[in-house]
Amino acid sequence: MKKTRKLSLTLAAALALTAMTACGSMSAYAAIDAATAKQIAADYLGREVSELRILECERDDGKYELEIVVDGYEYDFEIGASSGRILEVDRERRDRDDDWDDRHDWD
Repeated sequence: MKKTRKLSLTLAAALALTAMTACGSMSAYAAIDAATAKQIAADYLGREVSELRILECERDDGKYELEIVVDGYEYDFEIGASSGRILEVDRERRDRDDDWDDRHDWD
């Protein structure tokens, strides 16, 4: 009897641990959509999405790649599609000839 009860408790604990692990990992697979990626970039810039000129927004290799122009600067964002975290931000400034000027890049 004790052996059966111990086996039942071990099995119940294993099932509970499996269920907790599965539920915890489901959030890792929840992907954000393009609108959320745009909002994340806007929040980073301290702007509303409507204030941004979005040149590109595409999902590739598990991340969103956005090109945004605001106040004479172009920002290139990489945002994790599953996490919503900003992975990388680059900034370039336009010069007088309307070309991108790398002299004003961030380090």
